[in-house]
Formats: sequence, structure tokens, C-alpha cells
Amino acid sequence: MVITKKSSTKRNTKTSAVATPCEAMQIAIRMGVWVALALFLLTGVWGIHTYLNTTQTRAEITFTGTGEYLVTNNVAEVTIAFSEVQQDISAARNTVAAQAQDAYAILEQHNIANADIQTTGYTIFPEYEYPTPETHPLATSRAPKHIGYRVSHTTTIMIRDLENISTILTALTNLNPERMTGPIFTACDKDKKYAEDIATIRALHDAKIRARKVAHQSGFKLKKITRVNTYESNPTPYRRVESAIAVDEAPQVKMVPIQEGEQKIQKTAVITYEIEERKR
Repeated sequence: MVITKKSSTKRNTKTSAVATPCEAMQIAIRMGVWVALALFLLTGVWGIHTYLNTTQTRAEITFTGTGEYLVTNNVAEVTIAFSEVQQDISAARNTVAAQAQDAYAILEQHNIANADIQTTGYTIFPEYEYPTPETHPLATSRAPKHIGYRVSHTTTIMIRDLENISTILTALTNLNPERMTGPIFTACDKDKKYAEDIATIRALHDAKIRARKVAHQSGFKLKKITRVNTYESNPTPYRRVESAIAVDEAPQVKMVPIQEGEQKIQKTAVITYEIEERKR
């Protein structure tokens, strides 16, 4: 009996510790897919959260209020102009300069500050006489005649002491100016700013009162204020009945009657509230 011994080959089952390039590529692809999937999920969840928050409609309502304040005008702006035409330009200039100096002397006598006196125009240009059918009925065409030079001097004055404005204007008109305009009355910057602040406060208060009334009657609840805007209307002049008219003690001199009046400063406030339904 012959016993035959089989030979066996022992297989090495240990896996190599180093991955092949193909296996490394597959692992990288799997990891990339998982990372991309995670980012997609996170982005999607955040996007849905953002969408819900941004597209959620907030109920809002807007109310408008007005506020007024009467301020007394205490500043007057007056413009006075002197003009002279003479053949000699120096003579015309000197005449106008003398008239302007006389006006400045009157202003100095009434304590008008230098800062409130401003020269707003000084012009010199040739003056011509043009023929007309009345002056030259037989002339069909004739060149204009140079008759001299016109010198003009314009000054703008701010008068803050309105008790003496009639006296000042009367004295200035006695200088025979070519033109005088005004007075244009307004309030000083300090008083006007105070009036604007009070009118704004009243406008905001009016808008809030309207909001509370409507909310109470309509059954919704006012939450936070989201927007506030204020606007100013053009000042409206008002006449003061109690204003005095200055009268000179000398009966032969007629004073210029002046009333400074008042102006109404008006503000408009627009307030927007976020609202919600009142729980019952």
C-alpha cells in the first residue's frame, strides 16, 4: 500500500498596507462625494431657513401727523440801490459813493452791525440814448448817442431791531435811492430752529395718537416702529393784529408803516409700525 503525500502551498492572505493608485482614486472620489453631499444638505437647510425668514411677510401700517408752531418775525432784509448817470465817470462814481456813505452813516446811527451790511452789487457801464420817433421823427436810422456812464451801488441790510425799522426806512428813502426793495421778514436762526423742533415734536405726537386710535378701533397690536420720516412745509406768513405802527413825534414827517407779522412753521411726520393681530 502506497501512501502518497499531497503537497500544499501556503497562500499569504495578508493585505498589503500600501493602496494602489486605482484604489486611492476610488477613495478620493468617495470622500469627495460625501463632502459634496454634506455641503449640499447644509446649504439646503440654511437656504430654506433664510427663505422662510426673508419671505415671511411683516404686516405694517403707516400713519401721518402734522405739527405747527407760530414764530414771530424779528429780522427784516432790505435792499437799497443808488445809481447815477454822468458824462464824467469819476463824477458819477463820486456821487454814488457819497449816497452810499450817507446810507451807511444812517445804519451806524441805528447800531446796525457791519456783519449785517453787505454790498451786493457795484456796476459801471456806458449809457446810450436811442433815437425814437418822438425825439427824431425824420430820422430813419440813427446810431445811439453815448451820453455818459451809469454807476450803480447796491447794498443789502439785515435789520434786527424792528422797533426802529420805520425810522431807518424813512431816513433811507430821504436819500432818494434809485430802488429800495423789502422788507422781507423772517425769524432769526435760533428762533426758527426752536420752532422747527417744537413743530416736529407735535407732528410725531400727532402721528402716534392716530396710530393708537386706529389700533384700538381695528383690533390689532402696535409693535416696533420700523421707519420715521419728517418733512417741512413752506412757512406761511401770518399778520399780527397787535403789531404797532411806528409814528414819528413830528406830525409833519410821515413814517413808513411796518408790520412784521408771524410765520407758521409746519412739520409733517410719517411713522410706520409693525403690527400683529391682537390675541383674544
